[in-house]
Amino acid sequence: MEELDRRIEVFHDAKAVALITETRSKRDRYYENEIKDVHVADDTVRIACWGRDNDQPQCRERLVEQNNIVPGILSTRRDILLGAGLIAYRKRYEDGKIIKEPVAIPDEAQAFFEENDIEEYLCMASRELLFHANVFTEMVKNKGKDRIASLKLQQCVHVRATEKRDGIIPAYYISDAWKAMRHMKKAKRKAAKVGSYEADKNDKKSKFIYHTGDNLLGDQYYYIPSWWGSKTWIELANKIPLFHKYNLEHGYNIRYHIEIPKGYFRGKTTGDLSGKALKDAKAAEADAKRKFIDQMNRFLAGVQNAGRAVYTDYELNVQLGKDFPGIKITTISADLKDEALLKLFEKSNQANISAQAIHPTLAAIENQGKLSSGSDIRNAYLLYLAVKTPTPERILMKPIELVKKINGWPRDIYYGFQHIELTRLDENPTGNREFNPATS
Repeated sequence: MEELDRRIEVFHDAKAVALITETRSKRDRYYENEIKDVHVADDTVRIACWGRDNDQPQCRERLVEQNNIVPGILSTRRDILLGAGLIAYRKRYEDGKIIKEPVAIPDEAQAFFEENDIEEYLCMASRELLFHANVFTEMVKNKGKDRIASLKLQQCVHVRATEKRDGIIPAYYISDAWKAMRHMKKAKRKAAKVGSYEADKNDKKSKFIYHTGDNLLGDQYYYIPSWWGSKTWIELANKIPLFHKYNLEHGYNIRYHIEIPKGYFRGKTTGDLSGKALKDAKAAEADAKRKFIDQMNRFLAGVQNAGRAVYTDYELNVQLGKDFPGIKITTISADLKDEALLKLFEKSNQANISAQAIHPTLAAIENQGKLSSGSDIRNAYLLYLAVKTPTPERILMKPIELVKKINGWPRDIYYGFQHIELTRLDENPTGNREFNPATS
């Protein structure tokens, strides 16, 4: 262990109460995306590991899958981004504004889109962008290597970059066995090597990987989604429901404590008991006790017996001035709600919503104990559409624009998503109309 060159002093009431020296292993000091050799079958490939154990995308997806709100928020963001689907349009300028005029998709582009199932591609690409902030598109050229014949999405969990040369990533490795490689064990499947677009610009290869994404955060190899700062909140939120689940499964739920004095059910006896008489007396006592418990269950247990009262009488020992021992019924109060954890759970939900940069209304989360009105939903939707969709839309359109450039499609025709604006019914009986963020 090596001492980390920083120390944290902990103070309480202006008095130093502890001095914590943080240490960590040399392995933990490595830069997160370390360049190292990884064994794949009989090969050894040199890659930029994605995360300390080369499984960052896998860990991110497993973490989110266990959460109750983040998947729904990501789904909502995806649905708003994709809107009503892909459209083609021309641009014109009017009074300082860009006006988008929808046009028919050219036949060549339409044929390309149909052959490559562009809707499925865009759906998966938007998932990768919102989930991981990275989009890896594999493009395959025709026989003449002068046009793009097909494109398909490679998921982040399958893609790893090679070490940079002269500031450029030469290639990427594609494999579904990275999880097996995390501890440097040999995997059964090999990794397929595909050149990068940056390296392919001056080299006529049959296919290449075109890497795009949201580069707000990240390093020289992989981008980081802006919401990943809420990782700890997601981990916390995932544990709280499990606490309540196992509390219900394994915790005791005792409502009443019934105390019965020893010998209470023992009948009157004369003389010493032994042999068969003793055995019969014990059997009679056990039978009386069992009948009493059955009667109590029939009288108090179940929904139909809710609210019933129990009446008992007791005898006084006049000579001693004390009660004879009798049956006692004590109510046990158990608070299974655990208000502190529930409040913490609400805070974690708020933190995760904030990290996703989406209004609680669109996340379908109650705000201050109240559900949002129709106007709140419409305003939140329009604001998100105008502010939060243009950038991811441009990122998703980059591969299509690259295909348009290489394949020689009309330069004055652009591609994007058709968005729907929610309106008031008194303005539009249908409640919606086509919405263009660039002109609104």
